[in-house]
Parts: sequence; C-alpha cells; structure tokens
Amino acid sequence: MPTSFTLTNTHIPNLLPPHSRSHDIPHLSEIIHYLCLENGHYALQSDDDTTHLTRMQLGLTLEYALMQRYALDAPNRFMTTGEIRCEGIALTPDLVDILYPSIIDIKLTWSRNGNPKSLRWWKWWTQVLCYAYAVSRVFGMTIRTVEIWVCFVNGVTVAELKPGEVDSLPDLDISQHYGLTTNYPTLLQYQMGVSGEEIRGRWELIQVTSRSAGFLKWWGERHVKGELKNGN
Repeated sequence: MPTSFTLTNTHIPNLLPPHSRSHDIPHLSEIIHYLCLENGHYALQSDDDTTHLTRMQLGLTLEYALMQRYALDAPNRFMTTGEIRCEGIALTPDLVDILYPSIIDIKLTWSRNGNPKSLRWWKWWTQVLCYAYAVSRVFGMTIRTVEIWVCFVNGVTVAELKPGEVDSLPDLDISQHYGLTTNYPTLLQYQMGVSGEEIRGRWELIQVTSRSAGFLKWWGERHVKGELKNGN
C-alpha cells in the first residue's frame, strides 16, 4: 500500500532552450519577436507564466524530435544546420530539404486557426523566408520553396479571413482549402513557392530592424537582465 503521495511539479522546466544560441549578435527570432511586439501582433508574456513556458517547451520538443527523426531517416535528403550566421544575424533553421531544395520550419500551436494568410502566421512566414535567404547565402543553394509544418493540438479550422482582418499574404489564394476542419490533434504541412525578390524583401526588413536604435536598446536591455525568454 502507498504510504505517501505528493504532486512534485505542475509544468515542464526549461529543459530545451532554443539550441545553444550566440549572445554576441541578435538572433532572428528575437528580431521577429520585437517586430511583433512593436506592431501589436501579440502581448509580452510574463517570465513566470508557467503555462507559456510549458507550451513553449512542448513545441521545442516536437520540433527537435521531428527534425532529428527526418534527418536520421533520410540523411541524403534532410539536413539540420544548427545555428548559422548571415550578415550579422544568427539563425537556427529546423530542416533543409537538399534533394528538393526547401526550408522546413516546424511549429506546435493550441490555436485552431489554420489559415496561413492570417496575421498570427506573419512571424512564421517571415522566419522561414529569412531561413531561405541565409541558407542560400551560407550553403550556396537556390531556395524557391518554403514549408511550415504545424501540429494543431486542439484540431484545426481553415476558414476565410473575417472582414477587416489583416491579410498577411494578399497574393495567395487558398480558397480551395476553406472548410477543412478537425477536432483532434492534426499535423498540416504547408508549402509555398516564393521568388528571390520576396525572400530578399523579408530579409531586408529584418536587417533594417536589427540596426535600428529601438531594437538595439530593447535587445541590449533584455540580454543584460537575462529576460529574452519569449518569441521562439
């Protein structure tokens, strides 16, 4: 018979920080996080928000497991790069498809919003487009396809944007996918063909932001305080 019972923890500790990031130059995710805060895409999460920390750790765990499994299963097709540096910015792509040149980014979300044109997806597309630029420069590849693989924990709904909602990809027609809905954990793999101009344009936005006085002040203050825990 049990002699005692104790609840020892209520959340996942910070076991999987985003790889071994450099701290001497800005990381791409920090710059995107700053832009999203400045433009009101979302609010800053509290450092002691254990729900946010647990969700972030689960997302990183899924990301790490899938990227390692794909790279081990098909080493002649999928490559992991670890952290790379490009023009003064650090980046950590998830997977590079070297057989059918493409950049793959893996996400986990509790949101059911499966419309890739919605504003909440802007940071994901920006991230993967910048990966495409950096991988092209560092490894000499020509990337014209980017992919986002999203695990929707609560199921997914792909619906038309509401009137007045910001369309982050106005030239993309996804009407054929409207009506897709599930009520169980679902992994959707989104693939988008992109031009070199689109890739360079998104990278230039990140470059300009990384050199701005506002970002440098924000970045410096939080590194001093050790507070950069948001914005995977």
